[in-house]
Amino acid sequence: MPVSAKADEKVINIHLFYGNGCPHCAAEEEFLSDYLKDRTDVKLYKYEIWYDSHNQELLSKVQKEMGTTNKNGVPFTVIGKKTIVGYADGVTDEQIKAIAKTVDGYHGITTKSLTAGIENPFSDMSGHWAGNIVSYMNRQNVLNGSENNGAWYFYPENSMTRAEFAVMISNYLKLSAEESSLDFKDADQIPSWARKHVAAMADAQIISGKKADDGVYFAPNDSITRAEVIAILARTLPDKLRYITPDYTDTAEIPDWALHAFGVFKNSGLLSGYSDGSIRPKNSVTRAEAATLLYNIM
Repeated sequence: MPVSAKADEKVINIHLFYGNGCPHCAAEEEFLSDYLKDRTDVKLYKYEIWYDSHNQELLSKVQKEMGTTNKNGVPFTVIGKKTIVGYADGVTDEQIKAIAKTVDGYHGITTKSLTAGIENPFSDMSGHWAGNIVSYMNRQNVLNGSENNGAWYFYPENSMTRAEFAVMISNYLKLSAEESSLDFKDADQIPSWARKHVAAMADAQIISGKKADDGVYFAPNDSITRAEVIAILARTLPDKLRYITPDYTDTAEIPDWALHAFGVFKNSGLLSGYSDGSIRPKNSVTRAEAATLLYNIM
């Protein structure tokens, strides 16, 4: 599926590198948690570096790109092209607020600039066009693969199922819920590894089922369609993003419930369409395509 890299234009990204057990880091996390409650235009990405060697590598890469030599001092905060080292109550929080008013999130460090050079954990992703993206999202505990004879595989060209997609988005949003909230007619067919994730997504009204005469089914093993993917991802974006009417050659095939989502994605530059002008909303989405679409809004 054609996608675009204009993922950070609408959102300010705050990247927080912290140490588990660091009191100053905990203080900044508490401030950011309260600050972000009313800021739908700001996204926070957190990287624990004291115990995670991969995040240590990311920090080194970011510091090199930003021209800083702080080594492993935490908290280390990046907003646009600005960096803040350490946290002082009543001082750093005002710095963060001031910087967030003046940057547009698309400049400086973005999630895109953190992917190059990350070791690929999947045996079938070497040389794949989505290899760096999948590796990055695996490091962020958003997606995983399957083990076979001691090796891990992502199966990028397989169609992604509705259950798999629910797990990926739930991981990204860090949702939680109890299995008891599952009230789909086919709840017993939802795999055990996906049940809590599906429940969390349904509770958050991010994903819904398929209506039938005798009730609503989740259809966990069905391949997820492009229309379903775009509709679900649009519900994770900030409210009030500008919408333009899609003008694809097959716009008439987009379901009514997904039309607005396609308009938001088109205006945001997140979805460009195919060379023939179509968008093919009824087609299934591969695992690599689904990962890339989510990655582009991170």
